[in-house]
Amino acid sequence: MKFRRDLVIVVLVTFCLTATIFLVFPTSSSSGTYDPWIDTNEDGAIDIFDAIGLANTFGTSGDPTKNVTVTNWPSNKLAYSIETSVGGVAGFESPYISVAGYSKISICIWNDAAQDQYWLYARHRGGWDFTADYAENMPNDLVKTYDAPNEEIRVRFFNHDAGTRNLKLDVYLIP
Repeated sequence: MKFRRDLVIVVLVTFCLTATIFLVFPTSSSSGTYDPWIDTNEDGAIDIFDAIGLANTFGTSGDPTKNVTVTNWPSNKLAYSIETSVGGVAGFESPYISVAGYSKISICIWNDAAQDQYWLYARHRGGWDFTADYAENMPNDLVKTYDAPNEEIRVRFFNHDAGTRNLKLDVYLIP
């Protein structure tokens, strides 16, 4: 009889512990948003199996510069690019570039001399320009990222020196 009583106690304790584990660690949770970078086994659910995969690789090392191919990832779109010469005491102005539907823009300007001027204008389609940014005495290369300011932008560059400048301008749209 003692053997059966011990068996019943073990079964009850095991049941209580199992029930406690399911209460503390629920099988599904809606506390956050799904992140495909954390779903290591790519089954569409972030669960204990993803943690087990991570635990199996704990303490390993490798080459952090290894090329990795990522698919279905939003990428920057080159919306405008030009290489041109800007004469002395002259300027360059890009056409209006539509940025509607994008969250950010990156402006990349390179010229072969410093101390020129740069303007970023923004406007609602067909409206008046307003200055979104201005840099006087800009360096040879300027890379800036902005929240997409409006529906359209225009980049203006002015060479206030007597010498000719070689100018390269790239405008990237970021989803």
